[in-house]
Amino acid sequence: MRVVERARRALGPVGTYVPVPFTRWIPIDEQRKAVRRLEAAGRDFGRPLETMRAYLDAMAEPPPMPGPDAAYPRVIGANGPKMLGLAADTADGAFPANQPPEFTAETRRTLGPDELLVVGTAHNADDEPATAAEVRAHLAAGADHVTLFPATGDDFTADVDRLVHLAPALLR
Repeated sequence: MRVVERARRALGPVGTYVPVPFTRWIPIDEQRKAVRRLEAAGRDFGRPLETMRAYLDAMAEPPPMPGPDAAYPRVIGANGPKMLGLAADTADGAFPANQPPEFTAETRRTLGPDELLVVGTAHNADDEPATAAEVRAHLAAGADHVTLFPATGDDFTADVDRLVHLAPALLR
């Protein structure tokens, strides 16, 4: 395999969907355009489960260049039963997003007690006590960590400040 191809594999898209950071809701037409651009460049987005399995297999290969001898956890973004099953069988954990605490409890049962479960949920800046209660509910349901997806706007500093203001509600 050529060095360029190895670099592309090492630095390429994360996951099986659209390789863009999840910082805002992405309209479906933007998602389709992103996928078309990647397909034009030779990236095939087949069935998600098959693509993720191939991606995990590629991650298990020795790195193309020297690096630290460290094991990094492989966590799959998974909301459906097939991806959660794959996470339980072949990864170190799962990252379901925007699901209720009951889903977190079911995911914990699917993964078992030893796998990493990181839950992502929206942060409602207008109701910080409710957000804090939801975080606690996910933790009680078996999440190891809860990641908040803040509403992002044009003022990044204000977005961060909203998270800072949430901290006291989480510590109660």
